[in-house]
Amino acid sequence: MSGPASAVTPTGARVLARRGVRRAHELLGDSPVFLPLQRLLTPESARDRAVTAHTELVIEGFPRSGNTFAAKAFALAQSRPVVVASHVHLPAQVKLAVRRGVPTLVLVRDPVDAAVSMAIADPHHRVEHLVDYWIHYHRQVAPLADGYLLVTFAEVTGDFGAVVDRCNERFGTTFDRFDHTPPAVDRVFAAIDEKQRAVHGETRYRQAVPRPDESRSDARRVLEARLAEPRAATAVARARALHDELVAAR
Repeated sequence: MSGPASAVTPTGARVLARRGVRRAHELLGDSPVFLPLQRLLTPESARDRAVTAHTELVIEGFPRSGNTFAAKAFALAQSRPVVVASHVHLPAQVKLAVRRGVPTLVLVRDPVDAAVSMAIADPHHRVEHLVDYWIHYHRQVAPLADGYLLVTFAEVTGDFGAVVDRCNERFGTTFDRFDHTPPAVDRVFAAIDEKQRAVHGETRYRQAVPRPDESRSDARRVLEARLAEPRAATAVARARALHDELVAAR
């Protein structure tokens, strides 16, 4: 009979399973040919996020880079339904969108902030691995920069109306501008809260909701301390150098 050291708890098994699915996404997700298979590895509620022949705009980026705020703000501002592909979080999505000439926003955030936020939202992720994948993701999409508009997290959350203006100018689109006022931002956060409560329930809502929440401060400090350790600091330095290079090259 196996002892406690060899036992895998139900919670541990779920973590390993989710981590395995995520690794499969990462290993295969550089190529657009993976996107149909990605639908099979994705919960049913999220299977319509990939680019199709009907897509009018793509909003993509590494997880926790402002993707949800941008998608919600954009949708709330439009006077007609616009088909938006978003939240695949794989290089394949950007590659396919650029290949097809679909207007595309790629959102970029400081790698430590993005990795820490993601590790809090989905604890099965190792924060150190997330920094490594942040580097991989952005190296994959960097050569396509002429085909998309790179937008920083600060620009998304600070004045998304200006982002829409830049999108229209870059791609010749006529999307309605988001009026980035406190009441409009409150409406975006309310829409985010409603969706997250429906998806995660009240128990995990504050952990997962993609917007500021002071209840996560302690967890953030612990994860930031892990990334400051020598074994992670080199990768963090590479990631931040790449971030600065991408933003400077716009």
